Amino acid sequence: MIFSKLPFSKRHKRSPTPVEDAIFASDPTPPPPTVGNAQITGLARLLERKYGMTNIHLIVAHAYNGFLTATTSDGRDVFIKTGNHAGLYENEFKMGRALYEIAPRHVMKPLYYNDYADYQFFISEFVRAPSLETMMTKGAPTPAMRCAAMRDLYQIFLALQESDVVHRDIRPANFLWVDGRLVLIDFQLAVSKHNYQELQWLCESPQRLRKLGGPGYKYRTFVWDDNYSLLRVLEFIGHAPEYSAEYDRIHRAIKSAIGRNPIRAAVRESRTHRLARHLNLV
Repeated sequence: MIFSKLPFSKRHKRSPTPVEDAIFASDPTPPPPTVGNAQITGLARLLERKYGMTNIHLIVAHAYNGFLTATTSDGRDVFIKTGNHAGLYENEFKMGRALYEIAPRHVMKPLYYNDYADYQFFISEFVRAPSLETMMTKGAPTPAMRCAAMRDLYQIFLALQESDVVHRDIRPANFLWVDGRLVLIDFQLAVSKHNYQELQWLCESPQRLRKLGGPGYKYRTFVWDDNYSLLRVLEFIGHAPEYSAEYDRIHRAIKSAIGRNPIRAAVRESRTHRLARHLNLV
């Protein structure tokens, strides 16, 4: 079995891969991992023996997830998330699939999830590509690239309007720039727009709910509005003067939708926890 055993206790000193770039772009100091060596190694063996996968590599163990890549028996590269919270992997598959069926060009294709037995995991397509954040800040985006990103963002906005999905973590790090098109990733903590029920893993810690959503891209504390987040991403992308009219039209369309379907957290911090947080005790 080809399997990279990398350190679990801290981020690696080597240069990040494109997937790591997307994972860490807005979270440079992740909390200690809870996914251990034995669990990752056991899953790698399962993927090899039961699913015929090869080239299984651990990218990193990050907080509550382990991230791997592998090659399937038919030669496709896939991305794998694994951990101890089965409901998160089922949720990522179902929420991602719901939007993929509406906008397949702009959502990374979910392939499979497993939420029983000893190993819980989610599998999607894997494409080596930079995040939108990296493309805009470290690359040299041309006016045409900014225009293409702007137009794709508008298509994602329309798809979200049509769907029952609220992503809740829309930010430049959660888009990939794949062969000149924008692709939205990471539906693990998304919820239903019309039948909102909070994920059990988040209910266990209101502090996680409080932090959900990137700084500057979240509507309000404990309130999420994808339209607000998309507007901030559009402003991050920017535009060249020759595309001003189109940019303004898209900006107005997204801005007019803000507040239409916000999701307000079903669970909040207790007064005791809030006081402890202000005193830096948690």
